[in-house]
Amino acid sequence: MGTNKALLSVADRPIIEDEVRLLRALFDDVLLSTNDPETFAFLALRTVADRFRDAGPLAGIHAGLCAAVHARLLVVACDLPFLRESLVRFVVMLDPFADVVVARIHGEVEPLLAVYSRACLTPIERQLARGQFKVSGFYGDVRVREVTESEIESVDPGARSFVNVNTAAELEKARRAARRRD
Repeated sequence: MGTNKALLSVADRPIIEDEVRLLRALFDDVLLSTNDPETFAFLALRTVADRFRDAGPLAGIHAGLCAAVHARLLVVACDLPFLRESLVRFVVMLDPFADVVVARIHGEVEPLLAVYSRACLTPIERQLARGQFKVSGFYGDVRVREVTESEIESVDPGARSFVNVNTAAELEKARRAARRRD
C-alpha cells in the first residue's frame, strides 16, 4: 500500500480504531504489537515491540505472546474493516485446549485472525531463529484446531471478518461495501 494500513479509513475512522473499540468491549487486556508506538498513542493501548526485528507478523505474534496477561492471545491484523464480534467470540471460545485456533478459507489458513497459546512460544522462537517467518510454519509442532468455512458462515456470513485491505483496489472495494451497509 505504501502507507500504514492500520491508519487507513474505510468509514470515518482508522480501521484499527474500530478494531480496538470492539476488542476493548470484549477483553480486559488489549495489546498492540508495534515497533512504532508513537504513531498509535491516540489509541491509549499498551504496546510491545518485536524482539526479533524484521521478521514480519510472526515476530509480532511472538512479542504479543511474551507480553500477554493471559495464556491465550487473540491475534487480529490491523487491516480488517469488517471484524465481527460474533466471529471473535466464536473463535476465542471454540477450543480452549488447542494451541492455535485458526480459520481455513478457500483452502488457505488465516493466521492473522486466530488464537495462539503460550505453548507456541518455543516453536515460534525456533522458527524465527532459523530465519523462517511464515506464520503457519510452526503449526506442525503444536495442537491446531482449524475452523471450517461452514463454522465461520454460522457466525459470520460471507466470512467478512477476514476481508483485509492490502491494495488500493481492496481499500476502495471495502469503502464501497461500507457505504452500502450504512
